[in-house]
Amino acid sequence: NHMFSWDGLFDFSEDTQQQRDNEPSDLVERSCACEGPSCNCCLDFNLTYIDLGGPGCVRMKYVSPAEGIAVNVSYGNRLLHTETVKGANPDPSCIDMLSDLAQLCARFSDLAPTSDGLRWCLQLEPTLLGEVQTQYQVGCFRMGPEGMSVDPPIANITNEESTEAESSTTIAPAPEEVNEEALIAAVNESAEEGIAFFSHLLGLTLVVQKFLQILLMQVLVM
Repeated sequence: NHMFSWDGLFDFSEDTQQQRDNEPSDLVERSCACEGPSCNCCLDFNLTYIDLGGPGCVRMKYVSPAEGIAVNVSYGNRLLHTETVKGANPDPSCIDMLSDLAQLCARFSDLAPTSDGLRWCLQLEPTLLGEVQTQYQVGCFRMGPEGMSVDPPIANITNEESTEAESSTTIAPAPEEVNEEALIAAVNESAEEGIAFFSHLLGLTLVVQKFLQILLMQVLVM
């Protein structure tokens, strides 16, 4: 009998973890829309290890000094989590992705009363197996007599490098004729590159890499 072990499947290399920790949070597109006692803020980012369509959004609505802030956290169109946060540094509000393997958490900090209301800061934290992978600063907010607002106001920030890369990209002419054998070879090569990248990203063992390659070959010959 042969047993398949998951040991090492989710072992991350130090280089990969350091790369995520050093990822700047301002290299994402973010926007906030506030009206009355609520604000809705979204960050358009792709999780390296899972992509459910994005973006990550947090909707905040001020309830009362005693009850705190009602929070809705979502990623894409399918995931939604609602709860109320209060206190100076409450526990993060998280939604589960892929059961409890990955989560997207909204962390509130520095909640403090002001002369005319309340002020706090917010960041999004993707986690994997309970460990924070990176942090995206959403901004700080203030609740006052005129409603909720970003404090100080922020403008949408877009990754300039991505914009420049897109503007300089040229569309290559399509080949006149592609036979079936060449197409299968191209798909196989692209898929193997994807497996190699994914394996390096997650630090997969050679056994798991070989297992994925066998599955790939079975799919291609079907």
